[in-house]
Amino acid sequence: MDAPDVVNGGKRFLRMTVEEAWMKYQEQATPEYKLSSSYFAKLRPVDVKKLGETPIRSCLCGKCANVELEGKAISGAGVEGVDVRIEPLLKRMLCPTRNRYQNSRCLRNALDPKTKRIKGVDVPIHQAARCRCGPEKVLQFLLETNPDLMDKRDDIIKFRHWENIEKTTRKGKVVTVEDQVWKEMRLEELIDFWLESAWKLAYHNFLARWEHRQFQEIRKNLRWGHLLKVVDFAQNFLHKYQDEVQSSHWEHSQTTVFPCVNYFRCPNSRCSRNVMWEQLFLSPCKDHDHSVVSSFVNVGMRALRDHNIDIVHTSNFSDNMGSQFKSKGPFMTCSESDIPTRLFYTGEDHGKTVADGSSGRFKMAAERARKSRQGVFTACATLFQHA
Repeated sequence: MDAPDVVNGGKRFLRMTVEEAWMKYQEQATPEYKLSSSYFAKLRPVDVKKLGETPIRSCLCGKCANVELEGKAISGAGVEGVDVRIEPLLKRMLCPTRNRYQNSRCLRNALDPKTKRIKGVDVPIHQAARCRCGPEKVLQFLLETNPDLMDKRDDIIKFRHWENIEKTTRKGKVVTVEDQVWKEMRLEELIDFWLESAWKLAYHNFLARWEHRQFQEIRKNLRWGHLLKVVDFAQNFLHKYQDEVQSSHWEHSQTTVFPCVNYFRCPNSRCSRNVMWEQLFLSPCKDHDHSVVSSFVNVGMRALRDHNIDIVHTSNFSDNMGSQFKSKGPFMTCSESDIPTRLFYTGEDHGKTVADGSSGRFKMAAERARKSRQGVFTACATLFQHA
């Protein structure tokens, strides 16, 4: 039987229903080991969850997701010893280190000294050699673990991959979106492609950790009068009803949710602690552009001044979405402000957990009120009143 999928925390999730697993067991078990379906269900371990309890993984990093999909495809082709998860793969590929970051020598090896870009990997299976650091290290391990790998190198493997493709909307506009597509490669080509993606991921993983570390350092060492701000657009709130008629099921209004998390030193001179103030903006306007961001941020700054919080410098953390935070509009707003402002962009698609947590807690509270019939949110105004 196929092993259940393992996720963080040690939980495993079945890839079939318990009844399907029992029927498969009955086909393979000898007569003296056959079990009833009810007794078979009781033998399910506590850490193995049912198929219906499998969570939906969303908002993942595209580069990391592609490496996982490629590794699963290679593992599904019968190649043993493939590290599907990112951390074990990088640990096997790079030199050991005692701190939380990768070895600087490994990162220099992953960068082309002329173009300062990630080097490509062009090492066929039959030319793999031992080395101290790099994708060849993983390739040599696969060759040692799978003596018959050379015989399988011409097998055609079909796998899924996230790529940017062009789609035409109903209005005839051509847009570029990231979607899953099916690809076919020889096993040898797929392994080279997987190792090249993983080798690029080493520097990508370092940048993601470095960005998170810089945010933590700025937050811990805030000076008096300095404001640290984390902003982002959350997923729009969908106005559903607990007891909903059929016609309303196909038409729901939406509310824009914009979390803004502020960090600053306590205004009390006797206190040296940092204060976190979460601001959440709700609007019926569904335009997510820099003008809406500027309006929300200005209202938040006025609220801080109304509470006698002096601000002499601000540091804004956001993603690198051009139409919202990284265009001439936000830069013009900063130039017109009387407060010096620094803009930081998390460009490695690993999220901003502080802003996501703020909007997530609000949505969960609203969802509980809706399910328990304690609140009916027909529009943005009723949602604001409940909050």
